[in-house]
Amino acid sequence: MQDNTNNAVPAKKTVPTKKTVRVIHAADLHLGFNTYKGEQFDPFKSLEFLSEYAIRNKADIVLIAGDVFDRRDPSSYIQRKFAEFVNKLSEAGVFVFMLTGNHEGAPNPERSIHLDVYAALSVKNVFVARKIQRFTVRNVNIIAVPYPYKKNLLAREKYKDKSEDEINRAVNAIIVDRVKELLSEINNDFPTILAMHIPLLEGKVGSEQCTIFTRELPMAKNDFDDDKISYVALGHLHKSQVLFTDRAHVPVVYPGSLERIDFSEENDEKGFYFVEFSENGAVSFNFVTNPHARRFYTIRIADDSDIGSADWDRIKTSIVRVVLEKDVKDEQAFKEFLEAVKKKSYVFARFEDKRDFSDESNFYSSHLAITPQDAINKYLDEQKEHDPFVRKNRERILKTALDILRELSEESENSAG
Repeated sequence: MQDNTNNAVPAKKTVPTKKTVRVIHAADLHLGFNTYKGEQFDPFKSLEFLSEYAIRNKADIVLIAGDVFDRRDPSSYIQRKFAEFVNKLSEAGVFVFMLTGNHEGAPNPERSIHLDVYAALSVKNVFVARKIQRFTVRNVNIIAVPYPYKKNLLAREKYKDKSEDEINRAVNAIIVDRVKELLSEINNDFPTILAMHIPLLEGKVGSEQCTIFTRELPMAKNDFDDDKISYVALGHLHKSQVLFTDRAHVPVVYPGSLERIDFSEENDEKGFYFVEFSENGAVSFNFVTNPHARRFYTIRIADDSDIGSADWDRIKTSIVRVVLEKDVKDEQAFKEFLEAVKKKSYVFARFEDKRDFSDESNFYSSHLAITPQDAINKYLDEQKEHDPFVRKNRERILKTALDILRELSEESENSAG
């Protein structure tokens, strides 16, 4: 797979370097995330593609901007296979630089995480950043800002009486001040990468949307509008995107997640950026598409014609869901279509009935429909196969959902009265 040259964006910089330096910028691997029942998924095909690309194109550094693992306790298999990936790059002379994200990092700075093993064993050519700090790697300055856990940045007595918004603003201010302090210490003969695992106010969100805007205060791209910064390598948002600061025109880049995690990323390109810092001080970067990224396919049925327009080649290679948005005239044809999709799809995820049943009698007379309680039960049974939270809290979720339905029904009756 070649560079997607349509995404190449050059940006002039004033900081020269003694030699061209090549960096692969990836993020959000989420190794060990939950897959669908029956899915034969190997995340290490994507990592093998990345490592071979790095070695073939003589990359100096592979930079992973957070969320290497999906959880802090990855399986021994995931740990071993990732270690093989790191070792392959290290043995080839490629430096590996990682900073912790919110998934594999720890709110308590004293708590050990799996990535600590690389420092403990002094693995050559491997750097792991768990706190805001400065590194020099292969003639490149790297200022690392791991996911900013509040406990890691604020003394308890300073935030115990503050609101959540005040705490978030204090954390952001600490990050900005600390980055400025580290920029004053860098070697000006080298280009500088600011690597962070944070959400940006201007960024477009992917599957992390709920987490980002309920517990975090996004920072702004112009918080890092500094001539000393050559490139901002971000992680956390799963959608690949390129922004620029307003004054210094610093590229601020999310490569996005390496894999498609769920249906919200169905149409997103997945991969990483190949970044070059040239001897004349320019920086350029091309997006490299991951050919092994999981494929998702939503088949939306709004009328009978949609049944015949489904892409069967795509069905056979994708994780598929069928969404019924409106009534179809030939319900028998739809039922046969649905059964065929279930049999022929690579993985059949679920069927979603999104029809608007404004007429309650029509809802219950339809032989395709089921009661709300049965629908919720069915959905929870499907989700618990690959979602530990649902598996653990199924009954509590069901009770809450039924209480909400009951309240809505009572409101509807009162309104009608």
